[in-house]
Amino acid sequence: MSLFNKGAAPAPVKRPLVILSQPLVESDECHGNPVEAIKSIQQLDQTGQPLGKAQWEFISFLVHRAYQTHGLQMVQGRYFKAALQAFAVWRGLLERCGLAAAQSDAYFLSNLRRTDATDLLGRIDDLGSTMPELVGTRQAEFGTRNLNVALRDSTQALNALDLHEALAPFLADLMPVAIRAVCEQTKRPLHEVEQSYLSPPIKPVESEKYSLSVSASGASLTASLSLSTHRSLHPINSFLQFQELAQVLEEVTSENPSTHSETYGLDGPPITGSGGYYLRYLGHQMDFSTTEFEELRGVFRLAMRRPDLAAALAEMTAIYGDI
Repeated sequence: MSLFNKGAAPAPVKRPLVILSQPLVESDECHGNPVEAIKSIQQLDQTGQPLGKAQWEFISFLVHRAYQTHGLQMVQGRYFKAALQAFAVWRGLLERCGLAAAQSDAYFLSNLRRTDATDLLGRIDDLGSTMPELVGTRQAEFGTRNLNVALRDSTQALNALDLHEALAPFLADLMPVAIRAVCEQTKRPLHEVEQSYLSPPIKPVESEKYSLSVSASGASLTASLSLSTHRSLHPINSFLQFQELAQVLEEVTSENPSTHSETYGLDGPPITGSGGYYLRYLGHQMDFSTTEFEELRGVFRLAMRRPDLAAALAEMTAIYGDI
């Protein structure tokens, strides 16, 4: 099934009067002050106010740039899927306005991984229905270029409120990536939040050989990973480093035997043959057997499912974004 209805155009909807909390902004204003622009978008979203065309274009620009500058080989599939679906909805608006015939799909198709479908919307449906948990960064970079080009060049004839209503369902999964792009540019959290000694404690996650202790307060998240197999304590000094290690552990599979990031490198057994895992951190290497590595990865997987840690990670995502 397509991501939107290709049938008859829907009946006109009577919309309630919406009072904007601030005047309409131009694209140059957003790009000129990205921190204040993304904060303003966050506030509009939290208060149920619509975004203007320039703000939607700015989000699409940030999402694409986040993937361009991302240092890991892979990104989370759910965010990329939201960008693809938002693009498909934009295309649906053009069709309903009778403008799609003027658009060539060749460029957009060239930015998407090939599937059995040869038409644009069919390919997006294929990619969305088979989206893995992690997807290649370069695939996301090219795919989100479509949304950025669409919202930059082809919204002039669309009603701003129609555009917002169509794209609003995807904002929750576009904003974390946009925030991450701004934080990567400024090297600062989006919001300064004071630490509180009253922050609820996060219970350590433990297995037979490993223990992960996390502390979160204000804009800071740190952790320590106790490795009894190596008689060592591994420091995790920030939310971004925590995310980096958790993803590196997931990236290595039998089909993708090695990965690296700015802080970590990980090599697993080759596709054929046997062997262990080699985790490098700032030039230091630790060896893990297959069973040890699976136990270590399991600790992080269990941690991500814990409600207390999930709540802390959600607070950090609003400050640092996600990708």
